[in-house]
Amino acid sequence: MNRYIHYGLIALVSVLFPFFAEAQDDVASLMKQTSLCDTLDFCGNGRIRQATSLGIGYLNEYDTYLSPQEYTGLSLNYRNESYRNRSWQGGDKWITNKVVQGYIGYSDNKVQNSRAYSFLVTYHYGVLRRWRVNNRLQLLAGGGGLLDVGTLYNTRNGNNPAQFRFSFGLLAQGMVIWNFNVFHYPLRLSYEVGVPLVGATFMPHYGQSYYELYNYGEPIEQLNFSSPFNTPSILNLLSLDIPTWSHMTLRISYLGDIHQAEINHLRSHSYNHAFMIGFVWDSITLPSFFGQHK
Repeated sequence: MNRYIHYGLIALVSVLFPFFAEAQDDVASLMKQTSLCDTLDFCGNGRIRQATSLGIGYLNEYDTYLSPQEYTGLSLNYRNESYRNRSWQGGDKWITNKVVQGYIGYSDNKVQNSRAYSFLVTYHYGVLRRWRVNNRLQLLAGGGGLLDVGTLYNTRNGNNPAQFRFSFGLLAQGMVIWNFNVFHYPLRLSYEVGVPLVGATFMPHYGQSYYELYNYGEPIEQLNFSSPFNTPSILNLLSLDIPTWSHMTLRISYLGDIHQAEINHLRSHSYNHAFMIGFVWDSITLPSFFGQHK
């Protein structure tokens, strides 16, 4: 399995290398910038800051509905997020954010006689309150709605080869943003954490087949109340933003996405640890952003 991760990293770097080569022409002008608002900060009401990242990670899957064994393997990850300043109450105290995140993965059991395929897509919309501690440090806290949809397929099973994943609820969210310089070069380090609070999660009963569920029961009856007590989950995202181009910023991230559940005498988890590379840009004032760095 390690060789697949190695080959994936080589492919990812090969795709991004032309962008890195082009960035050398813009480094000199970025070194002269003094305004972090131009390159890193959320500035200006109505302005949308977007980021898109791709990554490769280590995946650990476990679902006792399908198998008593853990499956470990590789995940291919995607994440797109956008942040927009709002003029509520005047100033720039409020920010709305949207996140679309997902992965596809394949994994093997310990004896490598069975394989599992999985995917999971997450959508989140939230509102954050911002506090500026000083010119370089910001704290954000808030929450919003969360939706997860996916599946896990096991090649060894005959009657019940797949498990449907579906949940929704409320998410508590927090961020710490630190702007700093290294040899007068502006950088931004951010840490984001999200914790699902209350909601509903789909989970069949132990031993119940999907044939029985859809022919003799109601799928909605399998929606169970979820909370940190029976579905303890957390999202961690640590990112370093490097303004390498005059109109775009390079982002390097670690993504730790942990999903767990213990419902209806069934246990499951999905541990996804990914290395991400992406870009940050301004989607509204992009023409003026180019003009500032001519």
